[in-house]
Amino acid sequence: MANTQSTTALERIITQLTQDHDQVNQLFREYKRLMDTEAPDAQREATAAHICNALTVHAAIEEEIFYPAARAVLPEDKEELMDHAEVEHGSLKQLIAAIEGGSAEDAHFDARVHVLAEYVTHHVKEEEDEMFSELRQAVEGHDFSATLAQMNTRRTELESQLGQSDPTKKPAQKATSMVKPAAPSKRPRVAQATARKQITSSGSAKKKGQQK
Repeated sequence: MANTQSTTALERIITQLTQDHDQVNQLFREYKRLMDTEAPDAQREATAAHICNALTVHAAIEEEIFYPAARAVLPEDKEELMDHAEVEHGSLKQLIAAIEGGSAEDAHFDARVHVLAEYVTHHVKEEEDEMFSELRQAVEGHDFSATLAQMNTRRTELESQLGQSDPTKKPAQKATSMVKPAAPSKRPRVAQATARKQITSSGSAKKKGQQK
């Protein structure tokens, strides 16, 4: 029988990651609503930015901490799950970069957000239906308490770097309160893009160190 503390820590991790999935899905629904109602560019850009920030934080936590911990626990014949997840993260990052580098005036801006939503839906299904299930079966003898603590600390750091402590609630509030939105400032985007590059570089460096 699996150690109760280990199982509880893993379940808390899964709950947090699942909540991230649900929150991002909520943001995608909000973006679709804005599209359907032909909302101003500034509102769509703000929601798209929140989506990108939320996904950036989530992906970094998984790549730097959760995935390595999962690889250490899962049997060798389940390595494929982790490989797929990491490759899918690469595709998501490319779309996020394209969205962050564009504007709602671009012909393909809405299409990129829509495709990103489809990619995320597929990725989430594999994680929740397969990866999490396999981890629950393999948890016996492994303690995820340290992993949980590291993930919580890293989340706080990342959200601070991106200047957004709660990326999932602001879009809806902003969308309903903005009657005459001002043109979006480019400066916050530059700052967030810089932070995002630092986060990505940090994650890549950590992964290389773990592989040695």
